Parts: sequence; C-alpha cells; structure tokens
Amino acid sequence: MAKQKSPTYGHVVLLHGLFHRGLAVSLLASRVRRAGFSTSIFSYPSRRKDLPALAQDLRSFIEKLEPSPSSLHFIGHSLGGLVILTMLEKYSRDLPAGRAVLLGSPVHGSTMAHQLAEKAIGRFLMGRAEPGLKGGCAHPLGYEVGVISGVGSPGVNRFISKLPEPNDGTVTVAETRLPEAVDSIEVASSHFGLLLSPEVAKQSTYFLRRGQFQQADD
Repeated sequence: MAKQKSPTYGHVVLLHGLFHRGLAVSLLASRVRRAGFSTSIFSYPSRRKDLPALAQDLRSFIEKLEPSPSSLHFIGHSLGGLVILTMLEKYSRDLPAGRAVLLGSPVHGSTMAHQLAEKAIGRFLMGRAEPGLKGGCAHPLGYEVGVISGVGSPGVNRFISKLPEPNDGTVTVAETRLPEAVDSIEVASSHFGLLLSPEVAKQSTYFLRRGQFQQADD
C-alpha cells in the first residue's frame, strides 16, 4: 500500500481487472500521487470470487485504511470498475465523500465474455468472474462517476473476437456507457493500455478533483 503523507485532494483506491494483480495499476497509482492524491492499491483474486464477495472485500479493505481518509475516491480498470460499482451500491452512504472513475468497465456486460463462455476453456479462464463480466452490474445513484473508454486500438484480442465498433480490443464503448455517469470521454487506447496512458491518468485526476473531464479548451 503506497501513501503520500500530505495529500491535497484526498485518497484514491485503485483496482485492476481480470487476470491481473496490484502491480498492473502501479504506474497509474504513481501518476495519481504526483497529481496530489494519496493512494492504495486493492489487489484481489479476480477469478476466485464473484462480484458481491469482492465488493465485501473492498469494503473491508477501506475500513482498514489508516488514517481514515476524509475524502475517498476510486479508479477501477475493467472488472475492477464493476467491483467498485457493486460496493458503492451497498455502501456508498457509509463512505466519505468522493468520486469514481471507471476505465473500460463493461457495466452492461461484455460481448467477449459471452463468447468466451461458449467454451469450457473460456469459462475456466474467467472463473467466478464470469457472471459479472457477462451481466454487468447495478448502477448506484448518488455517487459521482466518470467513464473513460478506449477506442481505435484493436489489440491482440482482434484474433479472438470480432467486436462492434468502437472498442478497445476487449470492451466496446457501448458496454462502458453508464447512464448515471456525470461525464464520459473516449481516448485512443487499447484495453490494457488505459492503465499505461498519461492522458488517462491526467483525465482521471482531473475528474476526481472537479467532477468532470478536461475539455480541449479548459
């Protein structure tokens, strides 16, 4: 867990996606810290637990943060964004004020997950994450959420699945759209590239500070 002693803008918990652990979001966490936040990385077993169990684990993780943050934000990549939304649906009233940014999270369910589930090996690879990835998750009200979607970079998954355009090679833009989101943007990036993009880091921290993404004329 990495923290900054005197953050200006509050504390951010970052979550990775399927098949990864905390190291996947370490570069993004470093950039978030440089923007004036303290950070923690919630590393979780993405294949071994379903969304409700992971949401409960995230809530327990938050309760153990020391010192207890007065302002609490979230950034979640892919499945990590679904874990955040599932946790917020149940616990948002009990948390400090804050905002959340979702990076390529299939809130309406993933076409690729449905295609993978047609084969035993695909179901095995997704593990207990399968229902959440196929079905998406609830959309909590009363919490400011921003959505960043990747476009124009098909990535290696073009060899696995043919997805409707636009997409990031793994998740379509339509699958990431959250009606209750207060703002959303698209960036040129592959799905995993969202975690490596300086533009995504800049836009994420801008949203966490201001409740909107930065426009070209800002």
